[in-house]
Amino acid sequence: WAGRVGMVGISYPGISQLFVAATTPPHLSAITPLSIIDDTYRGTLYPGGIYNDGFAKDWAQQRLDQNQWPNPKGAGWVKKRVEDGDATCISNLGLRGQNVDLMKTIRENPYYSTRGIPGYPDGFDTVAPTAFINKIEVPTFIAGAWQDEQTGGHWSEMLGNFPADVPLRVTGQNGTHTDALDPDVISRQLEFLDFYVARRIPKISEAARGAAPQIWQVLTGVSGVTLPADRFGDFTSYKSARKAYEAEPRVRILWETGGKPGEVAGAPVPATESTAKSWPIPTAKARTFYLGADGSLGDKRDSSAASLTFNYEPDARPRKTYTGDGGGVWKADAEYNWVPLDSASSVSWASAPLSRNLAIAGPGSVDLTFASTAPDTDIEVTLTEVRPDGNERYVQSGWLRASHRALDTAKSTALDPRHSHTKVDAAPLVPGKAASIRVALFPVAHVFRAGSRVRISVQAPGGNRTLWTFETIKPEVATRNSVGTGGVKASRLVLSEVKSPKGLPTALPPCPSLRAQPCRTYVAPAVQTPGPSLK
Repeated sequence: WAGRVGMVGISYPGISQLFVAATTPPHLSAITPLSIIDDTYRGTLYPGGIYNDGFAKDWAQQRLDQNQWPNPKGAGWVKKRVEDGDATCISNLGLRGQNVDLMKTIRENPYYSTRGIPGYPDGFDTVAPTAFINKIEVPTFIAGAWQDEQTGGHWSEMLGNFPADVPLRVTGQNGTHTDALDPDVISRQLEFLDFYVARRIPKISEAARGAAPQIWQVLTGVSGVTLPADRFGDFTSYKSARKAYEAEPRVRILWETGGKPGEVAGAPVPATESTAKSWPIPTAKARTFYLGADGSLGDKRDSSAASLTFNYEPDARPRKTYTGDGGGVWKADAEYNWVPLDSASSVSWASAPLSRNLAIAGPGSVDLTFASTAPDTDIEVTLTEVRPDGNERYVQSGWLRASHRALDTAKSTALDPRHSHTKVDAAPLVPGKAASIRVALFPVAHVFRAGSRVRISVQAPGGNRTLWTFETIKPEVATRNSVGTGGVKASRLVLSEVKSPKGLPTALPPCPSLRAQPCRTYVAPAVQTPGPSLK
């Protein structure tokens, strides 16, 4: 528009916008990245220091295969151009031999490298947008899902690094990688582009409204989904419309997408929404639950120190919850294989039924007094809602390799432990001796309904995510891990509690319905095994 440039794109074409904008091109007016990452290492590739050998590995391998010369694999349109003698394509592809060998770089760098990697002289900050988004000067629109099966839900951890004077709009919701294209999101993206690139009062064309339902029919299998009405149709001047727009809060949360009453279960439509001035939400309060020796979560810690113990068995459950094709997980009726916990290879704690709704929005922390019979072990924590109707719903997870437990104390808070993941900070456990380990729950927004119970489980990684799997430590001898309860060093769960959103339906959303939050029949754990006294 009149020499003004705006960028659009989801996933890789979204992530790349952050890199471009950080170079401050003179004609760039706005960017609108969707379903992105904040930190290649911490957010997707090595969550908690554990190699993601599911989606992350597969994606990297596909890029290598598509770019290999003289026989690219997978990119059919590239192969056809080469076969047809396209000289420019052949020349461009020949340059791909200069690309960094992604798989080699990944395998050679299991720690967060600060500098000196071939191809990345400044270390992994080079591929961590959180490290350079402070250089962005143009208006930015971001949207993502907490349970994104590809790029993950860590993206919001960088939002506090955007310059305060840059117009920023953020939408977060439950859902999949493609839910950043949902009608309540894409309509706001188009609105944003009208304000900052076209510089006109936002209005979605009738042609776009007519074509849009086909997008969601293809992605979700739900017909009849339409774009919301234009919000600024009553304004007569662009200046007054933009002033009203810029007075709105920066952050918007869509709650219970897929569970709106009257809509098809799993449709890409939220039940309600709320806003906030910034992220993390300034008014969020730490809600603490202590882990009890009897498997309870309570407001008070047990007076006496004890522990519960479990077998470290990464292969006890299926590695992931979805086995269909990648696009199938986007459907409203996606089928998950989310099996109940194995009592021998996990420990879990559940609260009493809640007397009122508990809304959370933000990061969380599972603070463990932890011991292992091995010098290192991998941990996954998973937050779920145990409903009064006998179903259990997935909420969010977090991961940590125990040797990566060192915190970046300058960045960590009570709600948000940040780990350095550097080699110099890595330290083995002393077998049998207790260590303080804080496992970060990825950011999430969810309402636990009155009558439901909050549940947190601890196990080896695997069996709770759709496409993420993990290359876990494989011990040569049987390993047992223990979690301390009670006493001065009682383990605890800390969540970001916020005010329950207005307009939330009273009734529980059906199981299944909420996008990317599968349900299973709740199975109470067998008698959990008391562990050793942790010292």
